[in-house]
Amino acid sequence: MDLYLVRHGESEIPEDAVQTDFPLSALGREQAARVGERFARLKINHLITTPYKRTQETAQAIAAPAGVKAIEEPGLGAVDPATWAARRSRSAGSAGPSTTRIPARCSTTRPSAARARTPSTSA
Repeated sequence: MDLYLVRHGESEIPEDAVQTDFPLSALGREQAARVGERFARLKINHLITTPYKRTQETAQAIAAPAGVKAIEEPGLGAVDPATWAARRSRSAGSAGPSTTRIPARCSTTRPSAARARTPSTSA
């Protein structure tokens, strides 16, 4: 099984704003279309996206040429850096490495092992 992880295209964030749920910019739509072209030759069994506009737009650009439906997974999303910083500071006095367990909220079936790779651009 192959697992592909794709970051969304550039989003349209106003200069004075923090990323929340902005759509793709014109450049981001172009980037997503190019990624979609790369995935058109591959057999995709599942295409899972977060609820964010930018990721859904990117997923749709992959779904259309690949002939697959994008599935929204509400359990996926961005991580708030302040939350991670607070967790790290609370565990700073503990012995051993600091780790944080991420709750498994994703409702999709997860394989026990997969290899991640980038799709080839060669024919």
